[in-house]
Amino acid sequence: MKEYFKSWIPKIKNYSLKLDKLSKLYNQPWVVINELNDFMKIIFQEKGKLIVSKNGVVSDGDWELISVANSILLNINGEKKLYNHQFIDNGLMILKLDGFSNDFLVLANQNLIPDLDIENYLNTKYS
Repeated sequence: MKEYFKSWIPKIKNYSLKLDKLSKLYNQPWVVINELNDFMKIIFQEKGKLIVSKNGVVSDGDWELISVANSILLNINGEKKLYNHQFIDNGLMILKLDGFSNDFLVLANQNLIPDLDIENYLNTKYS
């Protein structure tokens, strides 16, 4: 899946919103898409609050926009990770773990992509 997203990012980068426009993405059910098939929903709230539901178990977290690095800092269950902006639109957010890692955090807006079919979303919207 990592290679799949790596191949799409150069094609869609010009359509991306800026990370500092995240205010448009508040209070939306963002679902993490990964190979583990865990269902993790993240809701960004104003003032840096984060609601995280993993397979129905809810925990609090926080987030902070790091504009100078075009990054976002996520603190979930005491674990802080810095992610760099790769792509954001109203339906999809792709972030990459900072550093030399190829770990992507891919989030689908469940309101706009209810079936969470990212492949179909990308093909329909950007092909």
